[in-house]
Amino acid sequence: MVVGIDAPRMALPSPRPWYWERKTASWRPRTVTESGWGCHCEIIVKSLGLANPQWTPSLDVAPGWMRFGFDLFGALNEAHQVHEVFPTASYSQLAECLDTVVCLPFSGFSGGPKDMLDAYVAAVTIREYSRVRGCSVGGGDKLGSIVLPRQVLTAPAALFEWPTVILPLKPL
Repeated sequence: MVVGIDAPRMALPSPRPWYWERKTASWRPRTVTESGWGCHCEIIVKSLGLANPQWTPSLDVAPGWMRFGFDLFGALNEAHQVHEVFPTASYSQLAECLDTVVCLPFSGFSGGPKDMLDAYVAAVTIREYSRVRGCSVGGGDKLGSIVLPRQVLTAPAALFEWPTVILPLKPL
C-alpha cells in the first residue's frame, strides 16, 4: 500500500542554512534575520510557482496539524510506503491536464471541509506518481521530498541540488 499525506514528514531539527534566490538561480546562506523554516522540497514547490507552503518549523512551534502529520508519518512509515503530497501544488500541475479524469461522490462534500477534496487529490497524485507520470522533488536536506502528479520540465538544475557546504550566517 502507498500512502500520501498532506503534511511535512518531520519537524526541522535546526534552521535551514540555505535560501534560494530566483533572480540569480542560486543558493545563498541564510541571514541572521531569516527564520530558516522550510524544507528543500517546500522551497522547490514555492520556486516553481506551484503553491505557497506553510513552511515546516521546528517541533517546539509546529502547529497541531503538522505534529499530527509527523506522528502519522512515523506510525505508517515502518509498514507502508509513505509519501508527502501537497494538494495545492497538485492542483496547479493538473489544472491544464486533459488526460487526468477523476470521478468524485460529492455527497461526502456537502458542508464538509476542503480537506476531503485535498484527500482525493492526494490519492490522484500518488496514482499519477506510481504510473511514472509524476515526480518527487526535494530531499537534498534529508528531510523528505514532495510527490507531484507531473514531471517538472523547466527549472534551474541548481534548485534540485541542496548545497553541502555550511557557511556562517551573514548579517543583513
